Amino acid sequence: IEAYKIIEQGLKYDLISRLAYSDGLTGLGNRTAYLEQLDEYENNENIFIQLGIVYLDVNNLKAVNDRQGHEFGDELIKIAASIIADSFGQFGKAYRVGGDEFCVLMTGADVKENYEKGREIFRQLIDEANQAQWYPFKVQVAHGFAVCDKFTREKMDEAIATADSRMYENKMELKREGCD
Repeated sequence: IEAYKIIEQGLKYDLISRLAYSDGLTGLGNRTAYLEQLDEYENNENIFIQLGIVYLDVNNLKAVNDRQGHEFGDELIKIAASIIADSFGQFGKAYRVGGDEFCVLMTGADVKENYEKGREIFRQLIDEANQAQWYPFKVQVAHGFAVCDKFTREKMDEAIATADSRMYENKMELKREGCD
């Protein structure tokens, strides 16, 4: 009976830990996990050569929520999360950091090359999702990328701001192209 209680406590701890660090809707890491990962990188700055940061934002979520309802808005977020995980996630760790915002953290010597590979897969998966027309909305996700060579909080924050700024540039470009 004592062994059963220990196992049960361990399972409860695992569940609580998963819930604390995972986004309930997408299964990706949540904002807490993302911030803790940045802290870990800062405290172990010599482990990796570079940190690649991909910032992503789901376009037209409000319109989908308003026109089709929040269930479809949630579906759009889940589809975007799946595409992000299937493309960039193989090169790093994907997180949902806000309502419709995501981030992927990639480490190593070839983060730019891995970003390019992930971006090709990402574009292909977005195109496939939209061509299949499985949903009453268009899947569109803006993204931006930046590289950080020093693992200080200041340098990481600068790279995050750059990736975020590039993501908003891509968002505006997509809107100009009429890809609503």
